[in-house]
Order: sequence, then structure tokens, then C-alpha cells
Amino acid sequence: MFLTRIEEKMLSGNMGEAVQLAARIVVKIGDVLGAERLVTIEDAHISGISFKNIGDSGLEFLMMLVEKNAKFKVPTTINPAGFDFKKWSKMKIDSYFLEKQKRVIDCLVKMGAKPILSCTPYEVKRIKYGQHIAWSESNAVLYANSVIGARTNREGGPLAIFEAIIGRAPYTGLHLNENRLPNVLVQISDIKEKVSPALVGYALGMIVKKGVPYVKNFYFKDLNEVKLFLAAVGASSSIGLVLLEGISPDLLRNRRRIRKIKLNKVEITKDDLENAYSKISRELTNVDAFLLGCPHLSAEELEKIHGFLRKRNVEKRLILFTSRQVIEENSKIVEELENKGVEIYGDTCMVVSDIRKMGIKRLILDSAKAAYYLTAQGYEVSLLDREEILRIISGE
Repeated sequence: MFLTRIEEKMLSGNMGEAVQLAARIVVKIGDVLGAERLVTIEDAHISGISFKNIGDSGLEFLMMLVEKNAKFKVPTTINPAGFDFKKWSKMKIDSYFLEKQKRVIDCLVKMGAKPILSCTPYEVKRIKYGQHIAWSESNAVLYANSVIGARTNREGGPLAIFEAIIGRAPYTGLHLNENRLPNVLVQISDIKEKVSPALVGYALGMIVKKGVPYVKNFYFKDLNEVKLFLAAVGASSSIGLVLLEGISPDLLRNRRRIRKIKLNKVEITKDDLENAYSKISRELTNVDAFLLGCPHLSAEELEKIHGFLRKRNVEKRLILFTSRQVIEENSKIVEELENKGVEIYGDTCMVVSDIRKMGIKRLILDSAKAAYYLTAQGYEVSLLDREEILRIISGE
């Protein structure tokens, strides 16, 4: 692999032990992946920081980096933690978990991370088309690549940490323009009624699995539906970029090249959707709660939920997950929703927190990504559209 003089200094240890360790790992992975060089990144986002996920071994890893005086070279943010730091007692978090999670966050902050504790960094950062970044949250990777046109692979959490420390990533995969061209055309057929974008995304991931799918003739009402769709793709596949007609900037910039490519065609049928549904959802009657916010709700989504419920009663348990920033910037809306009995949590999400401690075992949600992970964790889950959920909890 070709290395610049600065990169050679990183690798030789001239820039500190932590930088040397990070450089060795990034270069080694780059070699394995066949990268000819490294690429300078401008931003990083780290997933897997809930103590529920990383445990003591993950904490020890972070403490080791802090002891080596590791510092992030680029702006770096972090994913949701295992609980809401202001409402941890309401979530029935014990003192052991509380202390361990605080230490995880403290280590990352000491290295220079901004603790947004959200899986939607694209809603708080100004990432531009063509920027090389290192993100390790699957829904964020797909959004950055597919909607913004930034360049990132689906990095593992530890690799994103090392890339953030040296400000470099292997120049391979979706960092390369030639790897951002489609290899399969996806068509939605035999479906007349309105279908859940999340379910379509999950089915697409199950069928295509990898590569760069090009989706034509599927209508999204807004970018919030795109979020749910892409998060679902990320849960059921290793895909990092979906080219969406009318949305993805790479489509517009490469239209002439794409026209010359003979694409394999895949159809998603009603049977495919039913099969996908059966993997992550079941019909439930008595449920403990209705959950929204995977990925985290944006300010716009919170406003829409508030608008729908403003003149309606909330007759069933509704729990919303969003970022601390959205909560603080929309305090009046949050207060009005909470006065209606809606529970709103920041800093965490339904997937990386222990919602069993909140009395939840059977739930209804609108996220195929969350349905996939919660089903794997032993919960009983039913997937419905958000509009239908809001009608049910308001008694309509």
C-alpha cells in the first residue's frame, strides 16, 4: 500500500502510541481489502457504544485507548447509549449499568467525541456530496451514501474509532466512484395497495443482500419514510448504498454511465413482502406498548406526531425515542406530549436499551430494523405503519 510521509510517521510511532496502533490496524485492513492507499476522511460516527452491547471488554478497550492518550483527528460523534441520562431511574436502570455506561461515554469524550447519542448524525452534521467519512451506524451509512452522496463504507465500531484517530480510511469499497454504480435494478410489482417503505426495504435487503441496487418507481412521501426504508435495508443486508430515483445525487451525476450498464433485474412482489413480514413480525392483540423512533425521530417527525395527537386522547402506551438535541430544542412540544401520557426518551433507543425493565415484552412499532433486532432479542413484535399506530393509540 502506498503511504504518504505523514502516514508513514503515524505507522512508525512518531506521532504517538495510539496513532501507531490505529494506523497499523487501518493499514492492515486496507491491505486485506486490496486498497492501494488510504483516503483522508473529514468526519466519523461511532456505533455500538451502549454498555448493553460492548460490555466490560469494550469498556476496557476504550480505557486502553485513553491511557495511550488517543485523540480523534476529525469531528466524531457517537450512537445512542443504553438509557436516557435524565430519565435513567424511570427506565429502571441499576447503579452498575449506570456507572459502566457513564465510563464508556467518558472515555469517548476524553478522546474528543461529541456525545450526541443519536443514530442520525446526518440530521445534526453538515455532510456534503463527495466527502469521505467513516461512519459505523448502518442506517446513517445508507443515508449518507444514498441521500447525501457522501462516501463511507459500513465500518465496524472499532474500525471507525481507529479511522477517526488517524483521520484516514482504506480507499476501497464505496469510497471509489466505480463501486457506486448500480449492479441490479429493483422494481416493485404486483402491489396495488400502499405498502410500508420499511417492509419494502427489509424485503429488498433479503433478496439483493449486497452490491448497489437501483430502485425505480417507488414513491416516498417524505425523507422520514426514506429513513425507515434505508434502515430496514441495512438490517437485512450488507448493502451500504441504494440509488433511489429522484433522491440519490449519484444517480443524477452518473446517469449517462448508468444508461450504458446492463443491469440484472429483481422484482419485489407481494409474496416477497409477506415473506419479509413473517420473519420480523406477527399479529398481536394485547401489547405492552407502541414504540416509534428507530432511527431517532427528527424534529419534523416529532412535530407531526404532536400535530396528530394535539386534539386527541392517548389511550395506549406510546413511547418515542429521539436525540437529546431534538428534545431540548422542542421543549414545548415534548411537554405537551408528556402531559398526554406519551413517554419520550433521548440518548438511547429501543434496540440498545433494556425495555424489558420498562415492562415491555410485546410491542408494536413502525421500524423493520427495530423489529429485526428486537425479534432476535426474544421480544414479540408487530410491524405497522406509523399512521395506523397513531390512530390506534388515539382510539380511532
